[in-house]
Amino acid sequence: MLGSLQTGILVRDADGRFVLVNEALSKLLGHSQEELLGKSDITEFIHPEERSAAKERLQGLAIGVIPADSDVTRRLQRLDGSTIHALISRQPLTLADGSSGVLVEFRNVTSEVNATTALRESDDRYRMAFETAHDGILVSTPDRVIVDCNIALCRMLGYETGELVGKTIPHVVHPADVAWLQEQRTRRLAGESVPAVYVVRLVRKNGETVTVEASSSIRGSLHEAPVSMTTYRDVTARIAAERELQDSEERFRRIFEDSLTPMALILDADREHVLRNDAYAKMLRYSLEEFSALPHNAFVRAEDVAIGSALIQRLIDGGERDSEPAARRQIHKDGHLVDVLVQASPHVIDGEQLGVLLSLRDVTIERRAQTALRENEERFRAVFEDSLTPMMLVTAESREVLRNQAYASMLGYSIEELRSYRARRSFRSTTTKTQHDACNTCSMVETPRRIPTRGTTSTVTDARSTS
Repeated sequence: MLGSLQTGILVRDADGRFVLVNEALSKLLGHSQEELLGKSDITEFIHPEERSAAKERLQGLAIGVIPADSDVTRRLQRLDGSTIHALISRQPLTLADGSSGVLVEFRNVTSEVNATTALRESDDRYRMAFETAHDGILVSTPDRVIVDCNIALCRMLGYETGELVGKTIPHVVHPADVAWLQEQRTRRLAGESVPAVYVVRLVRKNGETVTVEASSSIRGSLHEAPVSMTTYRDVTARIAAERELQDSEERFRRIFEDSLTPMALILDADREHVLRNDAYAKMLRYSLEEFSALPHNAFVRAEDVAIGSALIQRLIDGGERDSEPAARRQIHKDGHLVDVLVQASPHVIDGEQLGVLLSLRDVTIERRAQTALRENEERFRAVFEDSLTPMMLVTAESREVLRNQAYASMLGYSIEELRSYRARRSFRSTTTKTQHDACNTCSMVETPRRIPTRGTTSTVTDARSTS
């Protein structure tokens, strides 16, 4: 009968000798039955790390300090050096000769011990992760009672460790979010699809609101009821930054769209994504809808396309903007050219470059005026220099600026002499170069003239010719 048992059986006589060993124990220890019979020290099969404790236990059993029927789990060392866990129990036994003995039973519980150890280690790892997590974690029952929470959540909400246990989730959720949150929880427990991550507001112990990003899942059970584990990440600062960024973008959009300055926001070097404002459209006499649909080469001169694309690519790649605006010509809706100054700048928000912003100024009229003024000045200079009438240009501060050849000839100078400092001093005495006359009598007619600064053009007449 003992041979058929799955547990190892050892019978010891009153002197402690092994008088009976079954096959199951032989296999358990890796020794033959013959090797085991006659031995008396059971502790030699105990793992060395537990051998001392095993001997103390045997002494306790011998003097009755430890109950004879108490069980103990020990690590046994097999003949090949491997280790197993065995639950050892003992009970008194009367041998066939009437003497007293002890029956010792060995049950291999290695699988159970390993599973228990793995579970304990898993629990330890879970608890370590739970307590050291930077995010707040909360465990709750189906009726929303908090059964556990970590230090991070307590710190986030301003509670002492353990203070939240026993309270309900609505105690820490913003009143306006309680109904929606309960609906999501009910659907999750029912197995329905709900958002994996959601944003909700929690209330701190002092009444302040904390915006968190949360994710919940069913994690195990408590008293056969499923429990939820919810992770909370404080995103108050991030939400505020996103809102500020959104407000900033909205302010930029209002300025961009309502500005009287023609503008374009280019988001890529190929100009496939471009925003243009109404002022830009009006400068070229398009409606905003028409203008927004046009490719850039429809109103940019062919010779400027490559130059502009290289500039935009350089700015997108992080290059510095040009210190001065670039002169360009763009094509009006009716076909004529419009002179513009273009300033290209990186469009950066919160350190992130979002594209290139072009600001334009129509300088067509200004350029035409400059051209007309230059032509007028050239005509004046031609008349001034070639006139047979002596003339000089004097500033508002009575400083002589320019004299013509007729003026120099009247006083007997060459034009180069008259322009020199010494000649000007001679002129100021109103005497001729040869000094053969006591004085030249001159009459002057003053005419305001703008070239290039405000001054007076004086026409000089030699009075000797009329006296």
